[in-house]
Amino acid sequence: MIQLKAEGIRSLQDARYCSAEGFDFLVFRFEKSYDFRMPADMIRDIAGWLSGTGIILQVDSQVTDAWATLPEGFRVAGIQSESTDALLQALPPPLVRIQMGKPDQNTDLHYQVSASDYTPDMQALPIWLLIESKEEIPVGIIPYGISFGIGFQDAEGELDYDRVSEALDCIRSLDA
Repeated sequence: MIQLKAEGIRSLQDARYCSAEGFDFLVFRFEKSYDFRMPADMIRDIAGWLSGTGIILQVDSQVTDAWATLPEGFRVAGIQSESTDALLQALPPPLVRIQMGKPDQNTDLHYQVSASDYTPDMQALPIWLLIESKEEIPVGIIPYGISFGIGFQDAEGELDYDRVSEALDCIRSLDA
């Protein structure tokens, strides 16, 4: 079964929608430099409304600083970053560590690549395919996971439920 995650979640309504639709993970931007960075207490409050959906924090190279700001007992399912160094730092063990960029078969990381960079030989690796529309869903190739990018959001950063639903229908037909 293809794993699903949604990038850049910014509201409780979108988080609850994704959870109800069976998304495995929600990604919250946690980088200090990002304009729409979600505060840890807000992420924790949203996570409290979810059932069965893991939280992934997108971090920059200063992951240990970000980790220190998490409320005590806050459970995170994973982290993702463009920085390999950030992902390899000694942290409490998240379930998933996702490197955004070119896969390196010599590490235990998961990887996220754009649809245009995905090739059939990557099918054996734990690759998350980042899509921005349903047209980018591969035909005849089943990736480890599909990540719904900001192309599924409107100008205000809220999910467009119709576009998400159409893409989910296509993905579920791949699984069938």
